[in-house]
Amino acid sequence: MKIIVLCLVAAASAGLTDDVAQAWLSQARHYLNDGESVTPEPSDEEPAKAQVGYFLRDMQQLCNGSASAGLPEWLSGMKVFRSVPSKWPKGMDYHYDGLASPMRFDFANGSISWHQAAYQSGAWKNYDNCLWLGAGSLHLGPKPCLTNPGVNILPLDGQLWMTIDNRFWGAIDMETLDTPAPLGIPALVEVYTVALNAHPACDYNGNGECLVTYPCAGNSLIGLEQTFNTDHLCVGVLEPHTGKRKVDMSVRELSRVEMPSKKFIAHSHQPSITKNFLVNKIDNFVLSKKDPKDAGMLKYMHQNEDNLWMVMDRRTNQSRILESDFHFVNNHFVNLFEEGDYIVVDTMPGTQNYLENYFRHNLANASWMTSRWSEIMMLPQRCHVPMAGNETIKCERLLQPDERVAPVGMDFPTFNPNYKYNADSKWWWVTTPAANNSMWFDTVAKIDAKERKVVSVYNEPGVYVMEVNFLPRPGATEEDDGLLFSIFYDSNVDSSFIALIDPVTMKLQYKVDMGVVIPYHSHGVLCKSDGKCFANP
Repeated sequence: MKIIVLCLVAAASAGLTDDVAQAWLSQARHYLNDGESVTPEPSDEEPAKAQVGYFLRDMQQLCNGSASAGLPEWLSGMKVFRSVPSKWPKGMDYHYDGLASPMRFDFANGSISWHQAAYQSGAWKNYDNCLWLGAGSLHLGPKPCLTNPGVNILPLDGQLWMTIDNRFWGAIDMETLDTPAPLGIPALVEVYTVALNAHPACDYNGNGECLVTYPCAGNSLIGLEQTFNTDHLCVGVLEPHTGKRKVDMSVRELSRVEMPSKKFIAHSHQPSITKNFLVNKIDNFVLSKKDPKDAGMLKYMHQNEDNLWMVMDRRTNQSRILESDFHFVNNHFVNLFEEGDYIVVDTMPGTQNYLENYFRHNLANASWMTSRWSEIMMLPQRCHVPMAGNETIKCERLLQPDERVAPVGMDFPTFNPNYKYNADSKWWWVTTPAANNSMWFDTVAKIDAKERKVVSVYNEPGVYVMEVNFLPRPGATEEDDGLLFSIFYDSNVDSSFIALIDPVTMKLQYKVDMGVVIPYHSHGVLCKSDGKCFANP
């Protein structure tokens, strides 16, 4: 419970005056250090290396480059943004705590160029001086450094936001990726909660609004600790400001609902929408046994395999709490659609141990990396959520077995953004291991959502993959007409390359060597040549 106290006090203190915040933090440190040290002792030894070489890999310099690659002319004007962790100060041994550095890729006249910039947080500038709490790391310093929005990128009303599962998001310049220093750091999201979902559900093909879920709070910054352990959940709409506060944003509450008991909610994937509904799997944390090698929040807590869901009717803003016959942690939803009296939800489920996978000591353990698939992930599921009433949500195995992929979990799905919540949508793509002993995701699979089967795969020996973005060809009449974009790591030569894959055949069409290692990351944004942007998935 001590780590929770620090988390709450540090988060709440960010909204207080300096003298009050320092008093709160002083009390927190006194409590935390009473009988137990929670800051790992620095070691002079070299940190263990992850078995797959693009984890916890400090980039010696941020990446810029270009290449003339004979790419299709229709790509010209398109942009892809990625959220990359690229720096792990000494003692930070959890991959997704890595300090954020967004990347931008531009297509023009058969060429591609790329640019990267550090998010100018306090931790990036002077980590040694920081009071820092991450999912898997902790550092006690004199100054709160809570802003490291390295989970997702969100385009909204011409702005570009970097997000994380708390209210300490940050805006960056869409052209230069600079952190807008004249506007202050961090750019403020005005919402009375600490936990805020990093994956808003955006209706890019409808009214354009972005909806976010969070534990409800009152209307005062004092007492924010109640917003973690709560029995009420809220849905709000993101409203960016303009003028003098052009990168600030408010969250306007649309709906709230009471849960049957209090839950500790700090990281909950991933609300998604259809035309008429928002669906949210309610993920939460529970106390867990301490592992002396762990740190941060995950030293004391792990995700709970729960069965509670929240469903909001977008026409009335009324919400319900439902239960499913399947207990799991939702890593990511795919493409939801309405069918008859139900919302069909395809999900990539995980176990309570999923997040622990990203500790350095696990990533460096060869036996862990080749044997833990069933310990961290479950088979994909299709769930039928009733549009009305309190009927139990029924879930079942989603896909037929296929020898080209391991009979374990999949994750990081994507689909053609022009087909969001389209009931006729047939295709999506996902990263998956090829075999039970795969060291990490080494395959991109094409899935037929109607036939519920793997259709074809991309896989090369020694190549490890990351989430793909679908780039639709302008004027296309077929859903899978375009290219898949991603950055893959080739362990044979210890370097990353830009991959463009034919979504129909799953063959690598274009390969651009980058000459550096881009660390493992997830999620990105596609901006088409007309300026319309889509977050993934």
